[in-house]
Amino acid sequence: MRASSNPVTLHDIARASGVSVNTVSRALTGKADINADTKLRVQQIASQLGYRPNLMARALVQGRTRSLGLVVTDCTHPFYAMLIRAVEDVCSNAAYSLVLSTSSGSLEREASALHLLTERRVDGLLLAPVQVGTPQMRDLLANGPPSVLLTRRPAGYEGPFVGSDNVQGARLAVRHLLELGHHRIAHVTTPKAGGSDVARLRGYQTELATAHIKFDADFVVSAPETIEGGRTIAATLLAIKPRPTAVFTYNDLQAIGVMLGLGAAGVRVPQDVSVVGFDGIDVGGITAPQLTTVAQQIDRIGRLGAQLLIDSLEKRPIAKTTNLLPAHLIVRGSTAAVRNR
Repeated sequence: MRASSNPVTLHDIARASGVSVNTVSRALTGKADINADTKLRVQQIASQLGYRPNLMARALVQGRTRSLGLVVTDCTHPFYAMLIRAVEDVCSNAAYSLVLSTSSGSLEREASALHLLTERRVDGLLLAPVQVGTPQMRDLLANGPPSVLLTRRPAGYEGPFVGSDNVQGARLAVRHLLELGHHRIAHVTTPKAGGSDVARLRGYQTELATAHIKFDADFVVSAPETIEGGRTIAATLLAIKPRPTAVFTYNDLQAIGVMLGLGAAGVRVPQDVSVVGFDGIDVGGITAPQLTTVAQQIDRIGRLGAQLLIDSLEKRPIAKTTNLLPAHLIVRGSTAAVRNR
């Protein structure tokens, strides 16, 4: 082992191996035009000397950093935590590093994060954006590094995308409630109006129309995508006349909050009001009662998105750039047949 604390260079390895610096470089970068025995000997000596490649220098030469950027709204949200883990697994297996940034739901922070990631010369971006139709996002998708959108996409966008079929998922939720005899079904959406929330509202409206139930805008309320948002909106739901017998929320955290708010008001779930969430995060399985939910394929969204971007960067054939994954209903204890219409 080399005693010096200075970084081991290609010149050091060349001297120890008795070959040229050019031969050392070709051996360590896996070039085919070098004798197999020489390559193995050079690699062994490099390992013995404790050589570590200068990744930044290699990136400058190759024009690539073998790094991807991932931007999500909140890394502490269970949905995004599961998504990040899936993306990271794919990146690790493909020898790509992952640079994570969060926007905290702020367009300004999102723009700053995207600027920093492009300054760091990431090879590509995976984006779960706050909103999809902003001028900055359109410019990035048109002129920035290769990108794959996750979960949300602009209307008419035909570029790389992986997400859930939100219309189909919302229809599953409403159909389940209709089959239980509920006709007064409220929907909790979000203040964003920027993608998946619009699609879930459309699915809610479509399924009501299919059942010949007239849409009532008073039954649609807006709240932040959090437990506290759901807890706070519960009072608004109870004030609707006639009162809803069921509630379908934009996501599971809202649904959990709604159940807490209803319980604090003395309203029982599901005996008095049934509640359905959307996402399928693990915490829904430990609430009391356990939450009926429309489950997204979160792990698959992350894995497909990361693999799609890496395949694009590696110039591999890509069969499908738009992946709209079906959701499925998980029926638990927060829904029951209607008692009083």
